[in-house]
Parts: sequence; structure tokens; C-alpha cells
Amino acid sequence: MQSNDSDDLFKHVDVFEAAELIKQNSPNLRIVDVREPHEFEICRIDRAINCPLSDFLSALEKKQISSSQELLLYCHHGVRSAKAAAYLSTEGFSTVYTMDGGIDAWSNQIDSSIAKY
Repeated sequence: MQSNDSDDLFKHVDVFEAAELIKQNSPNLRIVDVREPHEFEICRIDRAINCPLSDFLSALEKKQISSSQELLLYCHHGVRSAKAAAYLSTEGFSTVYTMDGGIDAWSNQIDSSIAKY
């Protein structure tokens, strides 16, 4: 896995590493889609929950995600999920991954049945 240059606060993973994390089926892994709800409706990774970056603090307040979980974050191309991962890392979340390339790369390289937009 590739480390982030920002003090290794969170880890960048490619889609193959993300698929391996999911395949391990850890009950502690939470897959978090930080795209907007209308994007989440178009396509998503199985088991993902939608916590839009635009309303991310609300998701934290509602305890949809917790610092005791391993978090795999993704968005459309990887920019929003990296922002969310950086924020969570500064808030004490210790195991945070962001999927580089986002759902677009997932569709291209892992599951072509995932709709593209």
C-alpha cells in the first residue's frame, strides 16, 4: 500500500488493494461512499454506506462511522475521499483508507457492471 505524504495519517490504496480489503470480509470494515446521494443512486460498491462529503459532520454526529472501525472511503475519482480521509485522520480515526481513482477506476478495473457517469 502506498502511504500518503502527509505524515502517513491515512493510506492510499488502489482498486485492487481495496478489492482485497473487501474480500477479506472483516466485520470491522466500513465502506464509505462520500459522493452525493444522486451519485450514490447511479452506482455503488456493495455494502457501502453513503456519507456525502457535503454533510460529513452529520454522519459523524449520527455515529454512522466510528473511530473503532476500519474505513475504506471512495468517491468518483478519489479527490473527495482523500479530503474526508485527511479530516478523519486528524479527528483520531486510526485506520482510514482512500481508494485512488474512485468508483470510476473500480468500474474500469474491477467490476465493469458498475455504471459510469
